Amino acid sequence: MKRIVSLFLAFVFLLTPTLAAGVSPSSAPLTSSGLTSLPKLSQAEITQLLVDNPLGVNGEVFTSAPSAAAPYAAGALSDGALNAALGRLNLIRRMAGLNSVTLDSGLTGRAQHGAVLLAANGALSHHPEQPADMDESFYRTGLNAASSSNIYMGTNATLPQAVNAFMNDSDSGNLTSLGHRRWFLNPTMAKTGFGFSPSDHAFGGYSYNFATVWAFDRSGSEDNYDFIAWPASGSFPSTLFGKDQAWSVSLNPAKYAVPVLSELTVTLTHADSEGVWTLRGTESYTAADAGAYLGVNTENYGVANCIIFRPQLDASAYSGRYTVTIDGLRTAAGQAASLAYQVDFFTPGEVAQPVQTPDDNAAASGFLDVSADAWYAEDVAYATENGLFNGVGGNRFDPNGSMTRVMLMTVLARLDGVDTTPVGQETWFIKGHRWAVTNRISDGLDPHRALTLEEVSTMIYNYAKFRYGATAVANFHLATMPDGNDVSSWAADGTNWMVDRGLLQGDQEGKLYPQRLATRAQVAALLRRFLELEQ
Repeated sequence: MKRIVSLFLAFVFLLTPTLAAGVSPSSAPLTSSGLTSLPKLSQAEITQLLVDNPLGVNGEVFTSAPSAAAPYAAGALSDGALNAALGRLNLIRRMAGLNSVTLDSGLTGRAQHGAVLLAANGALSHHPEQPADMDESFYRTGLNAASSSNIYMGTNATLPQAVNAFMNDSDSGNLTSLGHRRWFLNPTMAKTGFGFSPSDHAFGGYSYNFATVWAFDRSGSEDNYDFIAWPASGSFPSTLFGKDQAWSVSLNPAKYAVPVLSELTVTLTHADSEGVWTLRGTESYTAADAGAYLGVNTENYGVANCIIFRPQLDASAYSGRYTVTIDGLRTAAGQAASLAYQVDFFTPGEVAQPVQTPDDNAAASGFLDVSADAWYAEDVAYATENGLFNGVGGNRFDPNGSMTRVMLMTVLARLDGVDTTPVGQETWFIKGHRWAVTNRISDGLDPHRALTLEEVSTMIYNYAKFRYGATAVANFHLATMPDGNDVSSWAADGTNWMVDRGLLQGDQEGKLYPQRLATRAQVAALLRRFLELEQ
């Protein structure tokens, strides 16, 4: 396992797909990933799982506080924090078609020692050094956990956020193995333990939280499956998979021979746009934070035989149905084989809207997909005229499309007068990302994940605190709103402030849908309202 420190993934607003002219993927029958004994979830079931297992932790994190300085103390996580982390891990496993794991108190005790040891050193390592003032027993317990766990550090991070972050794993340092993800998707994993500790070390003026999740468990039975995929076949929430994340297919070694990279061809076909992306094992790919990649990893991270691939996507996010075809495989008996499956990306909680045919009224607004009488037409015009953000190309604004966290970081940085123009080999977003982390606008994690409404609210509120000295309001409006309790605890102050200032408004029923993805039109509207607000 390689470490996760931060994920700086490259992004461009509009790319051209690699069209596979003359390529005809095999007509292998469609199959399903995950255990054959588990039925696929409906979109409604998936949405409810996400609502029931948010990234925040309600209530106290610890029943006794850890100490990452002498005298060292492991402390103890609250049941609420442990259950929140376990719920997030089991959400991920159920999405992948795998059985749930249980919490083991012994493993949690060890993992807690491991988190404190990492926090004491202020660095990620699976083989951390022993602090001079730490006793041998504490150190050995912590070392055992650090060497047997997925490990994580992040500013203001919660334990469920740490669990979520391991599924990305697609930065240049982790792309070739996806080891953290594959341990979580190990079919024989049956139990785990969690550790979590703040650190007294400050990096660039910020404190970090350290987390350990026990990964080395094979105590469960191995049920029948053909392959384990992420994203999994069937309906899959777009909020769990960003455009620069790698796809993974771990083959059942009892059914498939070890895949040979030079014999593989992976084809990804989009049902609506007719876009086709083809990756060939005979070509050379460099492990990077973004861009096309195809590789095979046979190291024993859960399931050994893993095919890792990433197309150079032509949009800001996956949307709609994609068919994956993998040619060049062999069965365990040595016969030629192919594999095909479909992933249908959807936005949780959103109702599909009919597509309108562009007309003269739409063209008059400046974008073919923004009608002049649309509720957001003036907001879109404001955003583009004031240089907040532009269209996506082809004379389109994509009002119902999503925005990433780093896009909003960059917009707010520009508002603060930062020149975000890249220099030399810098990526387009690096200066905005650095500004946002430095000024506590965002923790900077998972920068290319699509924004939810509560995340937009929190970032705008953090900017208002930074630039205008805004403070939390005493009147807690969320308590009286129908879905106010759905707002994550970490986002409550910011979302409540946005409601108090009239920037964020519920629907006709007063509902906010805080964890729904924010559309580009909604972000344009919120920014306009904020900038026209008398601070």
